[in-house]
Amino acid sequence: MTDTTFVVHAMQTGQIVGPPHGNSISVVGDTITFNPDNAFNPGETIHVIATDGIQNTLAEASQKRVWEFRDAPSGGTGDFTDTGQELGSHRSVDVALGDLDGDGDLDAFVANRNLGNRVWLNDGSGNFSDSGQNVGTHFSADVALGDLDGDGDLDAFVANTSFEANRVWSNDELPVVTEVLVRGSAWAQPFLDHLDSLSLGNDGYSIPVGRADQLDAMPWSNINEIVIRFNEKVNVDQSDLTLTGA
Repeated sequence: MTDTTFVVHAMQTGQIVGPPHGNSISVVGDTITFNPDNAFNPGETIHVIATDGIQNTLAEASQKRVWEFRDAPSGGTGDFTDTGQELGSHRSVDVALGDLDGDGDLDAFVANRNLGNRVWLNDGSGNFSDSGQNVGTHFSADVALGDLDGDGDLDAFVANTSFEANRVWSNDELPVVTEVLVRGSAWAQPFLDHLDSLSLGNDGYSIPVGRADQLDAMPWSNINEIVIRFNEKVNVDQSDLTLTGA
């Protein structure tokens, strides 16, 4: 059994078995146990999918099953107070709540009629800010969130009217810088190999990413190359980079 044959989708969180979430599943005899790292959101709908890729000790495939349940809310009095927020002035027809930016709170994807759908981000205290995205300019009528591409985050399926095609919007995480190296074009290969053997970087001297000491003076001279590595393939325009020095 793997995270592709046993899948748990939380409709406000995304896929939560396996990477990137790290929740654990275990099998003992005929019982599968799932232990989420974090509690489900109150009222959140959860889908549990078991495929025929799960086999018994005789290599016989199990029957496909899909279960759905909703996490019960707790607390509350039913008395509502206006927060004073006025979120957009569009002709809105539907809204779906989910953790769109992966910070643990519920954001909002609002479907509008011919005025561009909007994504409103929650700061964790119920205060929303416009993400600045104009997600389509169609006559949208409905939106549903779910992990459509199996990468662990919530995507959006938007249904449109007036004979306009429905749209699927993929939630793409921004590339992350994993390593920054400096090196010199005249540095000898034995010296570069020496740096690599000391785990100081691959063919260069590694600068700590996201730390204060990345501004420390370099111990090596004749630096004329900078290498920036990301966690995935990226397309970079020259205007996207700025290099300053003192």
